[in-house]
Order: sequence, then structure tokens, then C-alpha cells
Amino acid sequence: MARRLVATAFAGEAFAYGMFGDSPLARFAGLAADYATWPTAPNLIVVGAQVGGHLVGVATATLPGECGLCDVFDDPIPPLLTDAERIEREFQLACRHSHLTSNLPPHAHIPTVATEPILHGSGVGRTLMSALTDLLRSEGVDHVVLECLSSRVAFYQHCGFQVVDEFTDPAGPDLRSVLMRADIRRSTELPLSRTPLVAKPEHTGEQNHASSPEAREPLGNTGTRLNSA
Repeated sequence: MARRLVATAFAGEAFAYGMFGDSPLARFAGLAADYATWPTAPNLIVVGAQVGGHLVGVATATLPGECGLCDVFDDPIPPLLTDAERIEREFQLACRHSHLTSNLPPHAHIPTVATEPILHGSGVGRTLMSALTDLLRSEGVDHVVLECLSSRVAFYQHCGFQVVDEFTDPAGPDLRSVLMRADIRRSTELPLSRTPLVAKPEHTGEQNHASSPEAREPLGNTGTRLNSA
């Protein structure tokens, strides 16, 4: 259910057009195939939002030391990749370069945030982000980073994130992505907020990607796109 939700949420994102073309069927099929084994990372933290028993949003995070994009190793692009595979690999390399050159403190990483497109503007995305950062804070995390399209910056700024770096997104000639960071150290002056929309967060043995539309709800592209949230 979560995999279908992620594919549906990301199918309208600009990077999906670059990877799979203009056909909505091709974009959905391509993303569904890419996310068929999602998530795949160990120790992934997952929160979900439900309305009337239906999953309408999901967000994931890795704890400090587990984001993978801060690892230094030679990762050349292999030959004979499809266009979508090449774009995704180039995106991952761009994200890694941004992480390694931005002097980041130890941080959690949010690779995936996705909500039902029809519910954009309803508060589901902000609820997910609030629940996820509250959970990370309870784990002792002080700093969180994510990557998103430059068109999604306003949404994440409303969630407390600030732009750290900007880089070319290989999914399109005019696309730019950004690395963003939030400092979430617990404050004794600001009470934490919870909402019944969000299902109980849990640690899983798995992982992957993030997104958001305008200044409203998360939807399409954050950092580890296909890991990659």
C-alpha cells in the first residue's frame, strides 16, 4: 500500500517526467517498478498518516551515521543504464557531493515524504513532518537534512528547514534541487505537538525517498529519490 502511494505521489513530479517521459502511465509504471522493493535500508524510521483507515501519507528517516550520502567511496556510473537509471545515479552522486562539501554536523536524513495528491493542502504533509521530527528529537537527534526540488523549498521552510546548497538536477535542463537542514534540538519553551492523523511511528528494517508540493504538502522529490526522500 505504501509503495503504491509513493508511486502515485511522485508520478506528477518534474523529475518523474525527466526519468520516464510525458505519459502518466509510463511514469506510474516506472515509479511502481522502482519502488517495488522499497524500502530497503536497515533501521529506517517510518511514520504514516491514515484517514478513515486508509493510508494517505508516509515519511521516512535514517538516524545519524546511516544516511549513506556522506560516505566517501568511488561510485562510477556503469555503462548500459536506461535513461531513468542514469538520471537516478547522477542524482545520487550530486546529492553525495552536496553532503560532502556542505560541512554538515551529524544528522538524520529524510529520504521520502509522500502524500495522496488529492489531499495536498489539507495538512497531511505538515503533520507527517511534525511527527517525524518529534520522533527524531526523542531519539536525541539535533540536526536533520533532506533534498528536494527548488520548487518545494517553501513547504520545507514552513517545516523549519533552510537551504544549505543548490545543485543541478539531472532529470531536466531547467531543474534545480537543494540540500536543506533543520536544527531540531529540543526547546523547553516550545511544546511538542502531536496529531491523531499520524499512525504510530516505528523502526523498520528497511528504507528510501522524499517530496512536497509548493508550500503545502510533500509529494515528489527528496534526496534519495529511488534509493534513495
